Amino acid sequence: MSKTSLRLRLFGLWALSLVACLAVGLLLAQLYQQSTAAQVGRAEADIAKACGLIQDGYGVYAAKRSEAAPALSDQKLRLDLATVVSLALAGRNGVEGGVWQKEAGSLAYAFPTYEGTGPKTDLPAAELDSIQAVSDEAARDGRPVDRQSAAGEQTLLLRACPLSGPFPRLTAWAMTRVEAVPYYDQLRLGLGALLGFMLLMSAWLGRVLIVWARYMSGLEAAPAGAGAGAGDSAQPAPAGEADRAALAHSEAGQRLVKAHREFAVPAAQVSHVERMAIGLVGGIVALALLAALATFVSPGSVLGSDTVKLAAGAIFAGAYLALAIGKIPGFGVDRAGVALVGACLMVVSGVLTLEEASRAVDFGTITLLLGVMIVVANLRLSGFFGLVNAWVARHVHRPIALLVAVTVVSGLFSAFLVNDAICLVLSPLVLELTLDLKRKPTPYLLAVAMASNVGSTATITGNPQNIMIGSFSHLPYLQFAAALTPIALAGLALTILLLALVYRSEFFVGDRLATAPRAAPIERALLARALVATAVMVALFFAGQPPAKAAIVMGGLLLMTRLKSERIYAEIDWSLLLMFVGLFIIVAGAQRALLSPDIISDVGRLHLDQLPTLSLVTAALSNLVSNVPAVLIMRPFVDALPNHDAAWLTVAMASTLAGNFTVIGSIANLIVVQKAAASGVTISFWDYFRVGAPLTIVTLAIGTLWLWL
Repeated sequence: MSKTSLRLRLFGLWALSLVACLAVGLLLAQLYQQSTAAQVGRAEADIAKACGLIQDGYGVYAAKRSEAAPALSDQKLRLDLATVVSLALAGRNGVEGGVWQKEAGSLAYAFPTYEGTGPKTDLPAAELDSIQAVSDEAARDGRPVDRQSAAGEQTLLLRACPLSGPFPRLTAWAMTRVEAVPYYDQLRLGLGALLGFMLLMSAWLGRVLIVWARYMSGLEAAPAGAGAGAGDSAQPAPAGEADRAALAHSEAGQRLVKAHREFAVPAAQVSHVERMAIGLVGGIVALALLAALATFVSPGSVLGSDTVKLAAGAIFAGAYLALAIGKIPGFGVDRAGVALVGACLMVVSGVLTLEEASRAVDFGTITLLLGVMIVVANLRLSGFFGLVNAWVARHVHRPIALLVAVTVVSGLFSAFLVNDAICLVLSPLVLELTLDLKRKPTPYLLAVAMASNVGSTATITGNPQNIMIGSFSHLPYLQFAAALTPIALAGLALTILLLALVYRSEFFVGDRLATAPRAAPIERALLARALVATAVMVALFFAGQPPAKAAIVMGGLLLMTRLKSERIYAEIDWSLLLMFVGLFIIVAGAQRALLSPDIISDVGRLHLDQLPTLSLVTAALSNLVSNVPAVLIMRPFVDALPNHDAAWLTVAMASTLAGNFTVIGSIANLIVVQKAAASGVTISFWDYFRVGAPLTIVTLAIGTLWLWL
């Protein structure tokens, strides 16, 4: 047995396989640069640049002319235009071009890099009809027009650009040809298969190395002398892996199997879902790194552009799938971590630069959320919500009255103080109150969750997605509230009605509530300051001050107390803020890499300008990926709609009310369910769905009709 460790040999073989994969990948990148598709992409950019240079040259020429415009048949004019074209196309291999006028035809032509004998001065007869058609279209529409046609082993690229000046319907045009690369597809297929095989080999070797290392660690960690047959005398240090394995067997005895199970990770312990998730995450990360490599090896090429687009799509889809599920199987990362990792991959892959990623974050939204969270934290620490809870317990004497009180309190506070924070505060208080009163907690907890969603519809500060919409749409706070408050009030009434009907045995039995409220500890000085700050903040909202400014100023002033700031910081949902930052960057990257005019046009065919359609699409998307990501996805399409204000109000209404459809429809729902589970109260999917689904359908219908009619 060689003294060289088997583990070291495996590691060396794995490293060599990775180097080989990198070499093959680089070779594929270089081959791609020479492919027909890549050449066509570069040629398109080349003729676009050439056409632009002709436009610039003509603009300078037209500006310098002081005399009246000559006739189009003037030879000096044509000679001057030919000079402009020649200067613009100089150094552009294989590019020819000219100036065209609809009635007069060709006024100038040049092919400075022509490789034949003598200068080429005659127009290409075979392409004359195409030149005329493209030029006439560009003159008519007043925009650049491109045309591409393939014939045999050659692809013809043609572009025409309108020229502004003293002559009407004048255009510049540029043209080039791309020759096909012979046998490229076969070569690419072979090398691609080789690369795939080598990647699989590297993955397999990596797994063998990890399992072997864990296996050996388990054997070495087995306590000496614990099992039968353990040696009494000390043994010399092993020279290699095999000797060490034999020694471990003799020392561990019957503890071997237990040590193996504890330290080794057999494939059977990993579920199929976790394996798939790990594979997908690895693939997305590898694709992001490949995009970074492609842009480094061939910056500005079609390869780099296509790889970056592919990486952006994979990162976007993977991140939103994980956000919809709430986790990645096999990993401990939460939604905030998913958003942060996705944002980092957008930067690593070259979709966005670090500066562009920073600019993508809407700090107005983050500031508003942080300010409101500080205000809510002060209210909670002062004992305000416990005081409200105790007041309700003293003044309601029937279960139905308690349901009304819980619904109104949750809906009212959620309208101004972010529904997630209100659910975090009210859930344990309502749970404690109902248990003290010997009532069934489920319908009252459902009222907290559903009323918080419905009530938060009313204002910009009601929930995270509304905060974003307020920043995107620049709608005044008062206008937003005036439009959506009637919908929220109707929704709260429907929440009470549906819960009472579904839980008839709880609310229609004539029982009186036992009055046994617990004393609510309060800090009077802090309570007074928090209430004043809250009132001033809400007044500033309605007075037209920027909500982010009002919230962060009030929140900052509330930190100037004797209360230790650490207690307030502990109440803030930092992970929610982090998730928002990541989402802004992920969506900005996807929009930059994937959102083309064609896609916007295709989405436009859905008739999103019709508010019922927009409401339905938003609600469906909110239940697929959650409401905050849905709003970010919808933003570029809503911004392009003619009825801007009504469209954003519809998105705010639909994305919020859709959160009541299922228990996973909003973060507020999950907060209530988790708080209940921590106290031994189970709220099942069906418990929520049988009330939430009809409530969502009816409130969406009411909201859509209110905004549409």
